[in-house]
Amino acid sequence: VSAAVDGVLSNGILALTTGTGAITDTRLLFGIVDDNYAWLQAADYGVAYRNVVINPNGGKVGIGTTNPSAFLEISGSEASQYSGSFNNTSTQGWGLFVKGGADSDDYSLRVQNKNASELLAVKSNGNVGIGTDSPSTKLTVRNDSASTSFGDNNIITIQNANTTDNSRMGLAFTGNTNIGSGLAVIDAVSYDQSAGHTSLNFSVYNGSWHNDMMVLKAGNVGIGTSSPAALLHVKKD
Repeated sequence: VSAAVDGVLSNGILALTTGTGAITDTRLLFGIVDDNYAWLQAADYGVAYRNVVINPNGGKVGIGTTNPSAFLEISGSEASQYSGSFNNTSTQGWGLFVKGGADSDDYSLRVQNKNASELLAVKSNGNVGIGTDSPSTKLTVRNDSASTSFGDNNIITIQNANTTDNSRMGLAFTGNTNIGSGLAVIDAVSYDQSAGHTSLNFSVYNGSWHNDMMVLKAGNVGIGTSSPAALLHVKKD
């Protein structure tokens, strides 16, 4: 027996209901789409779809496992497949909400690979760890690579994919202020995109901005100038 269209109330092949047995009673319908999947749908026939609640009084739910270790555990083994996918297609759809953790020893979110190596951890005190499950600061990034070659052991990459000369990418440091983009800024400035030439510019705020007060460019250091012409070029206005 099959259902021509999944979830359509008239296509259910089995219905569980309470009440008088009238067609308008709330019911749980089951159906099968041949050689594809089975479905279930709760509804008041001809009125509205209803919610489905599993284990309302407690217990755990397992999918692909008979011994779930969490409220919901999904287990399987299939190449190039996600363990779970959340998709809200509303024009104002929200993503995933996670609530958990009572103190700094608890996890609000923890992600490992299949070998149980730590990828991401969010502790309930707000600390975030990448490559570690024990972040000691708001952001702790750990890399255990022993490589000593130039560029092989970068831990953080900041990229601005814009191809315009003098486009910037940087870090802003700020406090309890609404001044500009922060109190100090470190920018990498791609001043010649075609050749890949980049400078590192330091700016600070002290009542007014001292933009590019120190610049590392083409092996030179500039203080008070963004175009240092010597190993150390100091300019005072």
